[in-house]
Amino acid sequence: VVEFGESHVLDCAISGANNLEENIAFQWRGPNRAREESTSAQLALSTVGFSDAGIYTCTATVSSPYLNKSIRDNDTTSIIVSVPSPDVAIEHNSKSTIIAGSILVLSCTITLDERVAQDTQLNVTSRWTGPHGELDIKEPGNETRVTVMEEQGTRGQYSSNVTFNTVHVGDSGSYSCEANVSHQVPQFIHQGM
Repeated sequence: VVEFGESHVLDCAISGANNLEENIAFQWRGPNRAREESTSAQLALSTVGFSDAGIYTCTATVSSPYLNKSIRDNDTTSIIVSVPSPDVAIEHNSKSTIIAGSILVLSCTITLDERVAQDTQLNVTSRWTGPHGELDIKEPGNETRVTVMEEQGTRGQYSSNVTFNTVHVGDSGSYSCEANVSHQVPQFIHQGM
């Protein structure tokens, strides 16, 4: 697992090819890389992004003046890109004691790392929990009393609001907002060499 924005090096290890007269060529395939030729057993990724996630294949071809043919072998690895945890802040609209029967809005602001925020294929969702577990607006009696609304704000900032149209005494307690950030990773299938 590689964190978004970090650098990472992939190694293609081959054994038994340590004679100085042997010629070794490497070929890397992976996301956004179609047959990248190299004389190095390493593939350096300077700033890992979501487009770098996927399966990488290294093909090493060994040629020697002592052989009548070349020897070829493959090695495969994968990269999973993790997302840095977003900052989450909760506020409410009341400046004083909250009274039963009043309206209460809880706002959850989710701020992503600016490097991650540039990706347009992100899915940001939130999950609210309260004193009785996860908030369920589908619970009988809650359909019009409690609403949850999610929206994307400026680039990298998202918000989720819970509105209690009528606060009940049973609503007292602690509330939390959990952010989930995911990205759709394309699947790559390589056939043949």
